[in-house]
Amino acid sequence: FYHRGWTLLGKALVWRIQDAAGAGDTAKAAEWTVVATRFGLDLCGGGAMDATLGLTIVDEARRAMLPFVPRMQASEMETLAQGLRQALARMPGPQRLAANEQKSMFAGVQAVQNAFRDNRLEQLEEWMGTPARPAIQHLKELRSKDPDLRVRYFRGFAREAVEEARWIERVASVPGRKRRDVPPPSFEKERPWRRFASALFTTLRPLYGVHGGLLSAEGGFLEDGRLRLGLMDATIARTRLFALHLLFTAEVRRTGAAPRTLGEAPADLATDPFTGERFVYRADGPDFVVYSVGADLRDDGGQTDETAREPDLRLEL
Repeated sequence: FYHRGWTLLGKALVWRIQDAAGAGDTAKAAEWTVVATRFGLDLCGGGAMDATLGLTIVDEARRAMLPFVPRMQASEMETLAQGLRQALARMPGPQRLAANEQKSMFAGVQAVQNAFRDNRLEQLEEWMGTPARPAIQHLKELRSKDPDLRVRYFRGFAREAVEEARWIERVASVPGRKRRDVPPPSFEKERPWRRFASALFTTLRPLYGVHGGLLSAEGGFLEDGRLRLGLMDATIARTRLFALHLLFTAEVRRTGAAPRTLGEAPADLATDPFTGERFVYRADGPDFVVYSVGADLRDDGGQTDETAREPDLRLEL
């Protein structure tokens, strides 16, 4: 139920941004944008559902504020950029997210174990649907076998949760370009709990653009080796791009020209989470463009689709 409250709070913050900006108080709208961004990024210290909600709040706050940037004073832009930078700096790291989600995975293992103990296996199918039937059938057969086999089953099931969380933590700790070098844990393809694991242990993967299927020795990425656009990377990239856009627009207001190079920007804002290198930046007098190469890890000259997501990732200007 607390997610409902957080969702409503996030919507209320977005409404405050829109109300203040619509009334001409862009300074107050900027303050609420920082509050919403801090709130959303702080939620990334919870589990996967918390982080997904938090990143959505950050995205909605940014999109609410962006149309009003041209009305802001240069000093307001700089203040908002600094607030966004501070919100990013205090964001919890992937270690906490992985640790908390591992607890949720363990809760899933315990739910399956309780259903097995209480002979309520049909309830598992209600929760997980027909894809879980082979795993449920194996548990039914396990009831009549050696008790040591049951112990080994649930120990192996729980161990996979630990390995999945550790792997995602390692994946999240490096830029997208290097994630293919982080090998996923290797388990037997036909382990009996694999369908349970698919439902319970892959919740962090969409945040980092890795494959959402069953954990296996074949690897965790798309078959062609490409990364998907993960919500975490996309939101972090756009929050940094938003701060840079504000700083450079303020500079144009003050001097009539954008910075000549991205080297004049703070390094923590100028880094593309997909590559670990600087964003692409070009400037010509007062005109400038700054963007991320996105999940394909290739500079497509700033070309993007109607959602500004691919091939290159840009602000939703």
